[in-house]
Amino acid sequence: MKVLFAAAAAAGLLVASPTFAQGFGQETYLNVGYTSFALDQVRGQDVSDADFNLGAVTGRFGSKLNTNFGLEAELGVGVQDQEATLRTTTVTSKLNYEAAAFAVGYLPVTTSTELFARVGVGRIEIESEVTPPTGAASGGGAQTIFGLGVGVQHFFDGVNGIRGDYTRYTGEERGAEADALGISYVRRF
Repeated sequence: MKVLFAAAAAAGLLVASPTFAQGFGQETYLNVGYTSFALDQVRGQDVSDADFNLGAVTGRFGSKLNTNFGLEAELGVGVQDQEATLRTTTVTSKLNYEAAAFAVGYLPVTTSTELFARVGVGRIEIESEVTPPTGAASGGGAQTIFGLGVGVQHFFDGVNGIRGDYTRYTGEERGAEADALGISYVRRF
């Protein structure tokens, strides 16, 4: 159901984006894709050895203010939960949402390909349940995250393209750290 809702919202944004795009910066864009979050820590517990991955359908709306600088907003809705066992402890986690705003720097490589770096801040909500042999404990909630990332995007015909990116997220509290890899379709307006 989450995937259907996210896809419907993305389709609605694609249809409405040309109207919203007028009046922003030099170029506006919308992208929709999939992001995999590889967790290093959940509630302060190291889970990096367990290949702990959560997935999200992610959408971004951005505006390039000039050739080399822009801003983008990002929203991800969780679609893949994960359960992992570390020694005698089972950790089950679920990504509810991730929302962030980024400042983005661009470096054009060719007329159709550009590299970018981004830095931003946002919120993430992950629910987790830790089940040690003596009983279960659950928790979660939203927390502030800081992101630093890099990526590349290539446009096939000037307006339609593909984007790949990596972002390192660090939580402000409760020991949350994750690496995010994403791939998405990009549409420029």
